[in-house]
Amino acid sequence: MLTCRDVSEKTNDYLDGTLGFWPRANLRMHLLLCKHCRAFVGQMQATIRFIDRHGYTLMPEELPSKPLVEAFRQRAAAGDRPRPPE
Repeated sequence: MLTCRDVSEKTNDYLDGTLGFWPRANLRMHLLLCKHCRAFVGQMQATIRFIDRHGYTLMPEELPSKPLVEAFRQRAAAGDRPRPPE
C-alpha cells in the first residue's frame, strides 16, 4: 500500500497519464481510502484546469513592488507598527 508521501510524489505522473498500470492502480486504491490525498489530488486537478483555462504569466525579474517593500521596512524600522481595526 502506498503512503501519503508516495502519492504526493507520484501525483504529477498520475495526472499526466505516465504512471504504469500497477502504480496507477495502487495510487487509485490509496485515493479510495484516504480523504486527504483525494483532496490533494483534487486540488492539483483544479489547479491544472484553472491554468488550462486562464493561462499563466511568468513573473518579471524586477517586481514593481520594491518601493512598497522598502516603505514597509522603513516604517517597521521607525517603530510604526500596524494597529488592528477598532
